[in-house]
Amino acid sequence: MRKTNIYYVTTLFFISLINIPNLMAQEAQIWKKYIGEINNSEIPDLPNYSYAGYKLGAESIPSSNATIFNVTDYGAIANDDTSDEDGIRGAIAAAEAAGGGIVFFPEGEFIVNATSGNDQSIIISGSHIVLRGSGSGIGGTIINMKNVMAQEPGMVGVSQCNPMFSFIGTEEVSTHTNLIADSDKGTNYITVDNASVFNGFKFIRMYMAPNIDANSLYLDGITEVNSIWTNINDTGVEAKEFHEIDYISGNKVYLKDEFIDDIESTHGWTVQGWNMIEESGFEDIHFKANFKGPYVHLQNYQGDSGWRATRFTNAAHCWVRRSRFTNVSYIASTVDSYAISIIQILLDGVRGHSTVDIAKASRSLAGLIWDNTNTGQYHGVNMSGYTTGSVAWRVESTNGRGIDFHGSFPRSNLFDAYEEYDLVGNGGATENLPNHLGGLTLWNLSRVGPLAVSNYNFWWFCNYCAAVVANPIIVGMHGTSTTFNQESVKYEESNGAKVYPESLYEAQIEHRLGTKPAWIDAAMSEFEELKDEWYLVADNYTETINNLELDTWGSVSYIGDNGFNWNVNAKGVSGFIDDTKEIYFQKGVTGITSSPIRGGLNSFSVECKNLWDLAETRKVELLINGVVAGSIEHKGDEVYTFSVDNIDVTEDFVLAIRNASVPDSGEEYRSLAIAFDNIKWSRTSTLSVSESDFLDVKLYPNPSNTGVFNLKLDKPATAVIYDIGGRIIQKEINLDSGVNPINIPNTNVGVYFLSLTNDIGETKIFKLLKN
Repeated sequence: MRKTNIYYVTTLFFISLINIPNLMAQEAQIWKKYIGEINNSEIPDLPNYSYAGYKLGAESIPSSNATIFNVTDYGAIANDDTSDEDGIRGAIAAAEAAGGGIVFFPEGEFIVNATSGNDQSIIISGSHIVLRGSGSGIGGTIINMKNVMAQEPGMVGVSQCNPMFSFIGTEEVSTHTNLIADSDKGTNYITVDNASVFNGFKFIRMYMAPNIDANSLYLDGITEVNSIWTNINDTGVEAKEFHEIDYISGNKVYLKDEFIDDIESTHGWTVQGWNMIEESGFEDIHFKANFKGPYVHLQNYQGDSGWRATRFTNAAHCWVRRSRFTNVSYIASTVDSYAISIIQILLDGVRGHSTVDIAKASRSLAGLIWDNTNTGQYHGVNMSGYTTGSVAWRVESTNGRGIDFHGSFPRSNLFDAYEEYDLVGNGGATENLPNHLGGLTLWNLSRVGPLAVSNYNFWWFCNYCAAVVANPIIVGMHGTSTTFNQESVKYEESNGAKVYPESLYEAQIEHRLGTKPAWIDAAMSEFEELKDEWYLVADNYTETINNLELDTWGSVSYIGDNGFNWNVNAKGVSGFIDDTKEIYFQKGVTGITSSPIRGGLNSFSVECKNLWDLAETRKVELLINGVVAGSIEHKGDEVYTFSVDNIDVTEDFVLAIRNASVPDSGEEYRSLAIAFDNIKWSRTSTLSVSESDFLDVKLYPNPSNTGVFNLKLDKPATAVIYDIGGRIIQKEINLDSGVNPINIPNTNVGVYFLSLTNDIGETKIFKLLKN
């Protein structure tokens, strides 16, 4: 039997990227047409999504070395449990007065919205203002939003509420000028009747008022629409785009990105110069709200929008990155913005309303997002409200309902390498449908929910019972069986299996620029490192249950001592095992269950005490990923420890404790309760990146500044090198015993993987770090 061992040198996710099925993925035919390898009229043209994100995907978000404005110099005091808003606002004001700067938060917890009734955001209205913490992991910066945001007078509806932090540019606009010639898809200029109105402006807003004559174009030729979609029926499609001016020549205005759709001047497009703040961001912060849940959709504004973290309005080339958001309604949203990046994000705590809301935006990016809330956000990443050319990229939301489009005419957006539970988690008022116009591409989506979906119809005239999308392109849909009504899709390829390239967004950027920007692999590598920092990958853990706020029977979720979510179905008590918080639950109940925990599992223990009916034997079971991994039976009233050793789970795992007690015959009425406290476990040990006992391997230097590594073996082996996206960089490298040079000099810095196979078919994988 062939034996394959994978060494978890950093995180499981890296390894999943390079498993054999991924590497053997077939190259998509629609991709081959895009890059000019084939010319098949039966295959449609892919839109070019590669301009999404900060600096249109070409550059990394900078690490600013601007002047630092420390919030503690303006009155904020960490860890004193009193409001720090005055100090934060003071530091922001000072940075804005200086023309930019870093508003710095040292380690510790800072309090915002300390008293109830506040309805005003902390506003950042200048360019080059970066709110920077000291890390979003354990021991970094926490901004604690103590109370729900109140609605301003006049706000109505559950979705209207200000965020805690609002990045908002002053709305300064030019007079209108008219588009006097068409701008075709793939071109990068407009022709207007008066280009002088753009003097002094870097950005433009293009606007098409509602126009029934434009319906066919943006519905991709579809003419039949549901009568209850009142806006598109009564007044027609409305459109809005933002772009950055490159240069002006006569009455032609050249732009820094190209049009993703055809623009027809006969549809009445007008253009204005548009002011936007630039280069402002929110980074390296753990934003902790206090929504307790459970979330009920559209029940009240407090649950739906009262715990928003950030919003960008009239903003360009701004960002949220390397941050953690706990118990929030939304991570971030956009309004009238361009080239925003929201990347490297952990979302955890209890389920809230939505993930990221990309609305009224052009060429924006939400990616490298891990939704680890207890049951997944109600909506996934949302594209709505005229949004165009934007991308949801490598989102991990295996409990979340799914991707989202809320209507109001989004078009030509991409969901790329997105992991989800259900197929769609859409919303949107009926009058604003369809959910999405033409140009939507779903690329390598993975669905993990257990129920198969058959013949899903994207153009179904029901009332709010499915996502309605005009002619989507679907490539590489895999995971749980999901099939589509072929009359409702423009093109489908490789249903049931991933395709190459794994990420369309990454591949299109590389194709456009001629090389893959270094920031992509660097951001992915950093994201995996952050996952360990967020949940403190240590060798040993203890969960004391002390963070549980439950003093009666209940089914609740809470964040434990090490940052993991725990779901409890029990009674919160104290005094049975010690004086701190404990839980007890009765026979047949799985009373406490963890969220997925990284790092593998080697050993486990928990303190237990039988309650009442002490003549009856109790049985406790440890469940790992739903399977019994060990059990104990005990009789008596003393505190005892249930432990299981040598579990040897190497992948991510879910830990649960079940009271499996069975009453004696005739005693079925007895509850057979057991109290539990102090859950302890140790993770599976991992190898370093420098050595292993496999073939007596020595790998050095690692990291390497030159891309040259030395690999010392005691036996011959064959090697293959992959990049972080799973592509083969070098294959079938024959290695001899002794020192072998491994050379990857002509590649970007970042993380690579070396797969070694010996002569009996054993394979192990090692990480290469190229600085």
